[in-house]
Amino acid sequence: MPERRLTRLGATPHFHHGLLIRTGRTATGIAYDVQGTGPAVVLITGSNLDRRMWDAEAGWLKSQFTVIRYDLRAHGQSDLPRAPFSHVDDLFELLDELHIDKAALIGLSAGSTIALDAALHSPDRITRLVLTAPGISGYSPKERPAFFTPLVKALEARDYVNAAEVMLASPLFQVPDASRALVRSMVTENDRLWSVPRELMTGPARPAADRLEEVRALLR
Repeated sequence: MPERRLTRLGATPHFHHGLLIRTGRTATGIAYDVQGTGPAVVLITGSNLDRRMWDAEAGWLKSQFTVIRYDLRAHGQSDLPRAPFSHVDDLFELLDELHIDKAALIGLSAGSTIALDAALHSPDRITRLVLTAPGISGYSPKERPAFFTPLVKALEARDYVNAAEVMLASPLFQVPDASRALVRSMVTENDRLWSVPRELMTGPARPAADRLEEVRALLR
């Protein structure tokens, strides 16, 4: 991917720990960075996190791939929504602005939901899927985890500080000691996502739960 193209699109080259990382924002305010060369790989974060979570993985992948990280809308350095939006649309807008026709997608949790929906939406643009702790759009679990009740109570009270503590104490964010401080920073610093009206986030017309039999075909 030519650096001049990224610069023309508004991406700014800079050095981080001696490594060239090109940063930018899409026309609708999605913050991203690009590093490395080779086939494109997009790293998609989980909810309440931001692209800092992929520091190690980006470091491993950049020697063989063009690695794109971005913050979901209302996360990290990306803008809050002012109108209805789709996470899948945000992803494809980013790829289009970077002139990337095809990419592999690696997603964690909510990021895997976005990756799966994107692959079902435009299978010709997705080369591979790596889904970690995947969520599936359209699927409703029969049982809720124990932390769900206190989390909902905190959110209904708009007590985002307590909501963050509930989540950090849950199995979702049980991480090695070396990652604990970073995870706490991301969860507490991304609490503005709770202020986004849920009706602004639009999902796929046909959720993935109804289309899983199509996944193998689109990755052949």
